[in-house]
Amino acid sequence: MEYRQLGGSDLRVSVLCLGTMTFGEQNSEQQAHAQLDKAVARGVILAPQQGVSRDARGQPTALVVGADNVVEARVLEVLQARGADWVVTKGLEAGDRLIVEGLQKARPGATVAPEERAAAAPVAAASR
Repeated sequence: MEYRQLGGSDLRVSVLCLGTMTFGEQNSEQQAHAQLDKAVARGVILAPQQGVSRDARGQPTALVVGADNVVEARVLEVLQARGADWVVTKGLEAGDRLIVEGLQKARPGATVAPEERAAAAPVAAASR
């Protein structure tokens, strides 16, 4: 069986640009705030669960598209799940382009052609 080596922009992935989210009120801060069991976690990122996997040691990881459209691997610290998202405390930043489709073929160091996908609507404050 022959395998074709993907290079340049042959590999297409869907990315989600991580941005600002605030629960319960509007503000313009660069990172999300999540209310968690009568406490507020500040400076966290909501990452869709489909963009986060686990490595051989069970640590949560993500692939992001960095400078020059090169794939980077990140180890994450996850606080908890919130709906279809993970509340990430370390490893991702606002503005990161998280790969959410095409993970099977994307590898760290590969050059990809990212196709930005619209973010899902935020969870309503009433559903907390």
